[in-house]
Amino acid sequence: MNSIYIGPRDDKDTGFVLSLDRNFFQTVDGCLCVKHADFTQKHVKDKIIQLLQGKPVDVLLSDMAPNASGHAVMDHHRIVELNTHLLDFAVHVLKEEGTLVCKLWSGDQTRHFITTLETVFDYVKIVKPDASRVHSAELFFLAKGYKNPKFEQVDDNE
Repeated sequence: MNSIYIGPRDDKDTGFVLSLDRNFFQTVDGCLCVKHADFTQKHVKDKIIQLLQGKPVDVLLSDMAPNASGHAVMDHHRIVELNTHLLDFAVHVLKEEGTLVCKLWSGDQTRHFITTLETVFDYVKIVKPDASRVHSAELFFLAKGYKNPKFEQVDDNE
């Protein structure tokens, strides 16, 4: 599954949610849904930026994961690659002091991924939701306080 949540955009009371996935999924009322979209493709990222109308997001929430092959090392490297796409994309959409939540399967690149997050966020914590199985290799990262020198902030008064 390859999905991403982006929100809120400009209405602090209701927010803005954009969801995408490589596969078909049921739409959610009030959510802009983009089906059959591969987040790793440049044209998909460009479409998201267009839909956001140049406004930064407060939260980038990703539950992306490749289809598991059963080979733990390869699957780990593939999910790290997906999250690298997400971090590269954050430069274009995540506002300064924004939050990122993403998932990784534990493996040899986990420590490096944490170090990378720590260079661009003030606070990084591994969290394990109750819905995640106790013995699962699944790790969720909560990263707050994004330090993004490249994104030009949009003046809310304009």
